[in-house]
Amino acid sequence: MELNLPENSLKIANMGGKKFNLTPQYPLSEKDIVQAMKCLNGQGEEKRNILLLVDGGQDMTVHKGFIEFFIKNLSLLGFEVRVGYFQCSPLVCKDRSLLALLPQVPCPELDNIIDQIQPQPVEEEFLYGNWEGTELVPTSECLEKHAKDSVVMVISDFGAGRNEYDIYKLFDTAVFLKTVNKYTPQYVCLNPLSRTWWERSLLVRKNNNATQVSRHFPMFSLRSSEELLLAMDVLKKGFTSIQYPKQQILKHFIMKYGHVAFMLACHAALPKRITPKLLHFIKKEFFEKEIEDIEVHLSNSNLWVFYNEEYYQFHKELRAELISHLIKVHGVERVHDIACLAWQFMEGNPNWTDNPKLDYAQRIIMQSVIDPEAAREWLESSYVEEESAWFKAVSKEVEFLQSLIS
Repeated sequence: MELNLPENSLKIANMGGKKFNLTPQYPLSEKDIVQAMKCLNGQGEEKRNILLLVDGGQDMTVHKGFIEFFIKNLSLLGFEVRVGYFQCSPLVCKDRSLLALLPQVPCPELDNIIDQIQPQPVEEEFLYGNWEGTELVPTSECLEKHAKDSVVMVISDFGAGRNEYDIYKLFDTAVFLKTVNKYTPQYVCLNPLSRTWWERSLLVRKNNNATQVSRHFPMFSLRSSEELLLAMDVLKKGFTSIQYPKQQILKHFIMKYGHVAFMLACHAALPKRITPKLLHFIKKEFFEKEIEDIEVHLSNSNLWVFYNEEYYQFHKELRAELISHLIKVHGVERVHDIACLAWQFMEGNPNWTDNPKLDYAQRIIMQSVIDPEAAREWLESSYVEEESAWFKAVSKEVEFLQSLIS
């Protein structure tokens, strides 16, 4: 069909002589990608094969141009790039019985079962050979042929775009990533959204699937050249830990927020669970000068693990470092004072939690600092077989603190 446009249409389009730049601009430049790939392949090293597993679901359509730009530049750099696509979830797990072991609370975390999750056979699973999903590729063929001799990048927003929490998709994703890890430890998750979409804090309570996946698997933002460099470092060495090295996290925190905020973190690390109100009292009691926004700096950091809407805890990898530094600077007496404050806080705020077991656990843990012998005797005399898991967890926490204090 021919359209007869008005004669002056070209004049209207060029009104004022203004020329517009219609070249796409993405978060990463070609230079950023080249720099990151140099880290993956050292000088003189043979270029590694790359297997990309890309989420082509509806939520990812907005990122299609950026992802295709990324893939194109990898190919232009001489890497042998193979791509498999999936729609939202790379597999549907056949056995989800482990989910029955999770606590019956909204948005449960996988912590209690993550070590029990095993790779799943993928002989009956399929990926796609294109974004549109019109060409089927057996998942087993893709992993068997290519994953073993390649580095693997899984590109998805993992539900962060719509702030989605779906326990079944989360479980399936964990199973799939464990399956990938069976073939190669050299894999990462690349999220086309910035870290603020899934990272959580006291003020921003993100709890989507991406939040959960990032706690157990190596996830980096594809929008950041710095994070892409970190991802390449993981690909080069192989994935061994879910966190950056703890010293690196703490060093970055001090550089960004200052030493006073770091010392507040050291004080707040003693209680197993901490509420915003308890954090306020710790700051008020032990910091003479009121530092504006100090709590905000701490709550916006990546030192925390979200527990529920009322209380939080530090990453277990960091807690020992923080408490040890507190003892080094202020001595054991300061640890004793914080435990007493926390105890008095719980006495004066009996409704600080609606979980009696958590209340008892926190009290016994703080008592183990104030009067270790009394806490130990209570645990031994009050032991109930039906609650053996609870007693074991509390005893482990008591031993953890005593190992730092003694």
